[in-house]
Parts: sequence; C-alpha cells; structure tokens
Amino acid sequence: MTEDGFVPPNPAPRHKPTGICGYLRVSRPKGRRSELLRLWLSADLEGAAALGRDAGRDRVRRLMRQNNVQGAKRRGKPWRTTKPDPKATRPGDLVRRDFTASQPDEKWFADFTYLRCWEGLVFFSFAIDAFSRRIVGWQFAAHMRTTLVLDALRMALHQRHPGAEVALIQHTDAGRQYTSFDYTQTLDDHGMLTSIGTVGDATGQHHR
Repeated sequence: MTEDGFVPPNPAPRHKPTGICGYLRVSRPKGRRSELLRLWLSADLEGAAALGRDAGRDRVRRLMRQNNVQGAKRRGKPWRTTKPDPKATRPGDLVRRDFTASQPDEKWFADFTYLRCWEGLVFFSFAIDAFSRRIVGWQFAAHMRTTLVLDALRMALHQRHPGAEVALIQHTDAGRQYTSFDYTQTLDDHGMLTSIGTVGDATGQHHR
C-alpha cells in the first residue's frame, strides 16, 4: 500500500486454487487513483529499463491486461507521404549513404511523417543535423503541402551557425514538396546544395 492508500493489483495466481477464491476486477480508476495507476505502470517499465532490461511485448501485454488498459486501435490505411513530381528536375545523390559529418551544418537530412490522433492525422516535418543528430527544424500541420516542409527548413536556417566553412548539403527523398519551386529556391537563396536519394530505397534517405 502506498502513502495515498492505493494498492497495486496482484497478478493472477499461477496454480489452480484449492478453495474458494475471488478475483479482483480492476475497473478504470478516476482522478487521483488513475494518476497513481499510470505512475505504477510507468515505474514498472522504467525500472526494467534502468536495469538494462528490455520491456518486452509480452510484459507490456501482461501489465495492460492486469490493469484493464487497452491500446488505441489503428484505423484506416497507411498514408503514402512520398509522391514524386514527374515533371520536376531532380538533383543527384550527394550523400551516397555517407550519413556522417565532421562538423555541424555540414549535412542535414529532412523528411516528414504522420501521426494518428483522436482529431485525425497530423503531419510532422523535421530536419536533422548529421553531426549532432539534433532536430534543427520542425513543423506540424494538418496537410502535406510544401509549406509544411518549408516552415521546418526556415526554422533550421534561423538556427544555422554563421560563417560555415563548407557548403551545407540538404538531403531529402524525391517527394514533390522537396522539388517544388518555393523549396528549391529557398535552398538556392541560402547557398545550400540539394541532394535527393534514390526512389524506393529506404537506406538512401536515412541511416536506420
């Protein structure tokens, strides 16, 4: 029992009981008890991570089942975020699977993906610096238009260190957002080199 009077539910017995036995049915708690339950679950999983152990799928499933927790179901079909423009001029691949950098602002890798939430789809655009592995620019939006990736690029440019000794390479996939006039013009205005990976090759975009 904790100081707040909350008793974590016990797991089901591993052997068949010999006498009359009742099972505690845990309903979804409210208020303070809900917060305590959430912390108790988190402590169990984080404690395993602190000991250098992976929180396996079976363990997560068991904890959720014991505490009457159900995951959100995935609805709808996956979205295709990379749609090339057949009429656009596509630069070559300047990275060639070399995802290392000797200093900041030498190589940026940009992409965007989507997140499912109760309100619908939210698209997330980002740019990662190859040297620091830090996200230097990002943006959320409810659409996949060019302004989504352009806003992330502008944020990254605002944080760029002045006086770079080498030309900055921006590497992306072949999506039409990255080959649009507004995006490529912004890269040219800031003296950046454009690099685009091969189509249909996951390793040509990011190191995984």
